[in-house]
Amino acid sequence: MSNRIGVAIKGALLLGVVFFVFGFAQIRHDQRSYKTEVILVDSVSTLSKDIVDKLLIQKLDHSKNDNKLKVDLRLLEEVLLTHTLISNAQVYKTIDGKLVTEVKQRFPVALVQSDEEFYLDESGVRIEKNDFKSIAVKADLNNLPVIVGKFGADNYVELMDLLKSIQDDGFFASKIKLLKKREDGFYELELRNSNLIIELGNNSNINQKLNNFKAFFAKAKRDAILDDFSRINLAFDNQVVCTKRI
Repeated sequence: MSNRIGVAIKGALLLGVVFFVFGFAQIRHDQRSYKTEVILVDSVSTLSKDIVDKLLIQKLDHSKNDNKLKVDLRLLEEVLLTHTLISNAQVYKTIDGKLVTEVKQRFPVALVQSDEEFYLDESGVRIEKNDFKSIAVKADLNNLPVIVGKFGADNYVELMDLLKSIQDDGFFASKIKLLKKREDGFYELELRNSNLIIELGNNSNINQKLNNFKAFFAKAKRDAILDDFSRINLAFDNQVVCTKRI
């Protein structure tokens, strides 16, 4: 009987040691997750890896203070997305416990000039001008198209969709100087190195309107009469209405 009890005690002790070693290894594995690696998806990203690392470390340190060894990856992504210059973030753990973060930067594609000045990214998300004072901005912000007129925050996506449709046309890609939304809801366009005002009307049939303008532009340039006009109205279907310069 005593031998059986001794064997049972030894078995229990051995099992306890196994559970201790496994638990210790799991804790060490979770602790290793605090080793981070930041990958900037954009080759021309101006976002500093140190900024991303700092956001991660602050959250990880907070988790350790709460005695939470398991890292909530989705929560970390949400923390990163609170930074104005981060448009997308993916956080995952490798087999060896390293925490890898892939970050896509938000870039300004237009400057809004209204009661205040700010940038918009391609999705119509507002970016404050002050957000670029703390990092070395490589993008040439001085050549961004300017958006003016009567609109609110609920129009940002509509404005950027229209601007993107125009810029996707190779002819207009780098020529847009100004996009204006008038009080009547119609749009006007101004091109670089030109005094022409192009009236687009509403934002429907944009491709057709742009093609009509390009056909007019080619003929007017060939006939050397382009400078004779001050306004080109594309609002009417399959028509180009020109206003002569006074």
